[in-house]
Amino acid sequence: MSFDKLLEENEKAYDAMMAKYKEQTTKQFVSDDDRLWYPQADKAGNGSALIRFLPHKDETRVPWVQQFQHAFQGPSGIWLIENCPTTLKRPCPICEANSKLWNEGGKGQDLARKQKRKVYYYSNAYIIKDPGNEENNGQVKIFRYGQKIYQMLMSKLFPDTALKEVKKIDPFHLIKGCDFQLVFNKGAGGFRSYDHSTFHDVGPLLDGDKESLREVYDSMYDLDEFIDPSIFKSSEELLKRLNLVNGTAVKAEPEVREQVVVEEPALDLDVPEVTDFDAFFDELKD
Repeated sequence: MSFDKLLEENEKAYDAMMAKYKEQTTKQFVSDDDRLWYPQADKAGNGSALIRFLPHKDETRVPWVQQFQHAFQGPSGIWLIENCPTTLKRPCPICEANSKLWNEGGKGQDLARKQKRKVYYYSNAYIIKDPGNEENNGQVKIFRYGQKIYQMLMSKLFPDTALKEVKKIDPFHLIKGCDFQLVFNKGAGGFRSYDHSTFHDVGPLLDGDKESLREVYDSMYDLDEFIDPSIFKSSEELLKRLNLVNGTAVKAEPEVREQVVVEEPALDLDVPEVTDFDAFFDELKD
C-alpha cells in the first residue's frame, strides 16, 4: 500500500470511528429503561396525559429526587452527557469552567449558557391515561420532569399565603391529592411547553380502594439510584471528558472551587413515618 493510500485509509477509519462514537453518545438521550415514562407527542409536537404523582414510602422524605446534568455538543461534534456532581453537593469542573467563561463575557457567556447544568426531577407516577401509548395506562412509572412542572407542584405544596382562598394541597397524596393533567406543545426553540397543564380537584386515587392502592404502593420504585454516587464521575474524569469534547475551546483547571447549591425547602406534609402499607393506608384516611 502506498503512503498516500495509507493516509487515505487512516482518514476514513478515523471518520468512521468518530461517526460511530457520536452515534453511541447521542443514544444516551434515549433511555431503554422501560420504567421511565415520557409522554409521546403527535406530528405537530402536541400531546397530553393524565397522571397522579405518588408519595414516598418513607413519609419522612420528599417524594422526588433532584438531579443536575450537563448535556451539550462540542465543536468536535461529540456530545457530553454527564451527571453533575453538584447534585451531591460536590465541586464540578464543568461548572467551574462555565464560571470562567462567563467572566470572559461575549462569546464566553454564550458557550457557558450552552454548557450550563440542567435540573431534572424524578418521581413515581401512576399513569391514568396516556393517549400516546395506552399500554402505560394503569401502570406505575418513573416520570422525569423539569423545573416548570416542579414549580407547579411547589405551588400546591407552598401556595401564596397572600391568597387566602388558596389552600395547601399535597398533590402526591393517594387520598387527599389530585390528578395532574399534563398538556404540552412545541414551544420556543422546539422545546416542550407545559404552561397549559393543570391539577384536577382533590380526590382519592382509584376511588380510594385499598387493594388497588396496595398494588400501586407495591409497584413504586426506589428513586435513590438517580442520586447514587456510583453514577457520578470524578472531577478528573469529567475534566478529561470536557477537554475531549471541546478541545482547546475551554481551558479548565483541574482545581475547582466548591460549588454553591441551593437547598430544597423542607416540606411540612404533616404525616407520620410508616413502615408498611396497612399503616400507610390507615394514616391516609385520617
